[in-house]
Amino acid sequence: MWWIRVAWLTTSALLVGLVLASLVPSATVSASQTGRAAQVLDPTLQALATEAAGAATEAARIPTPNPTDLARAIDQAGAITIQGTMTITGAVALSAPYTSRLLNLVGIRPDVVSCSAFAQGIRNGDGTGFAVPYPPLTATLDGHAIVIPVSVSPYPGSGEYSGDRGVRLGPGVVIDETNYAIAEDGQDYDVIVHPDGSGSFTFANLHVASWSADPTSGPAISGSDTWSCSQGTNP
Repeated sequence: MWWIRVAWLTTSALLVGLVLASLVPSATVSASQTGRAAQVLDPTLQALATEAAGAATEAARIPTPNPTDLARAIDQAGAITIQGTMTITGAVALSAPYTSRLLNLVGIRPDVVSCSAFAQGIRNGDGTGFAVPYPPLTATLDGHAIVIPVSVSPYPGSGEYSGDRGVRLGPGVVIDETNYAIAEDGQDYDVIVHPDGSGSFTFANLHVASWSADPTSGPAISGSDTWSCSQGTNP
């Protein structure tokens, strides 16, 4: 695929500077030493320099892709768009929408080729799991950076899962690098996934870990992450 070829060529081009830098003698080396260094130069480095220089030349000849063609190629490769809303109360208060586009470039995310595939989870050597979607790492909601490394495993398919039925909080809900991961007794956190890829993650009284005798004495948050799924990169 052309975008993979461009990426490879660009990476190869970047090697030019590194490889050629290793071939250029220091400014303090004499002319005789420079000649001697050239004679004993590793043939592998010479070959890499030649290949990288050729890649740089070829990359320079490739025209900038048309944005429409790029979007079409991404859609054909497989992609979904998650449109969600985060609502949090407690130690942090916010309510804001987000959009996250999940791509299956080079085939490493077969679970995002369609919304129905997304609802079926991620299959790997350890079984099948479902990862709760969250805002892009480059985005902020009401000025806050949010990561939700929460998953369901084992995950036999769409349905409702509570804290005692396979929901793995991991670090919990991470807001501005603060982990809210300690749940009070009797407080469940729930994940719901529908066959169309939509769903929700709800939680109540998740605390920052405390070093006191009561681990739930730290600041706490409650809230929800709800989302819908659409095919392609455009909602």
